Amino acid sequence: MMDKPNDMLIEAERRAHKARLDVFAEHIDDPVGLRLLARLGGDLVFRSLLELELNGCTSFRGTQILMAGELVSLQAFKIRTGPFRGRECSSLQITGIGMAMMFEEQDGLEDNRWLEYLRGSVLGYACIDDGRGICATREFLETSIEIDDLEILKRCVHPYSGTFAFPEAWGMTGKVDAKTRASASKWWSSNISPKRSSVIISLQESV
Repeated sequence: MMDKPNDMLIEAERRAHKARLDVFAEHIDDPVGLRLLARLGGDLVFRSLLELELNGCTSFRGTQILMAGELVSLQAFKIRTGPFRGRECSSLQITGIGMAMMFEEQDGLEDNRWLEYLRGSVLGYACIDDGRGICATREFLETSIEIDDLEILKRCVHPYSGTFAFPEAWGMTGKVDAKTRASASKWWSSNISPKRSSVIISLQESV
């Protein structure tokens, strides 16, 4: 019978959880640090907020959770330049509640090397697209449009509906190199480290 109970999803969740902990353990040799990173790194809410702060975007799934908790708000704006000039677009902004939550989680850990390691891990990628797309801040969107970053724009979706914000980008040609994308971060990120990565991780392609 199709609805007969089975343990497929249970095993998938258990193995995914173990794989995550195994990767953390490969990087961290301190038991207290490992517990800290396992807690914060596995917290989709905190990680999504951290991605917005440092990378200017986060996953659609993370966005849904942040909106439900009123940790982000939506801002509508009109695009000022490029092929999408005049189009109204929706962007994310961390709310006071979201900022308070981030402060509470990091309070007292300002000089903690493991927290810095986690932040560095977020700087290790531009975005992670799990197949549902990404949502972004206004600054990140405007910068991506300014530099014609089609690989980013074609992954951007509306925070509510999940539909593509720039469907035309899929049919346009052009590619922004890693150096250009990374150097543009000064326009939208609180961290302007020249060593930031600009790699786009597409989990959909690995299925």
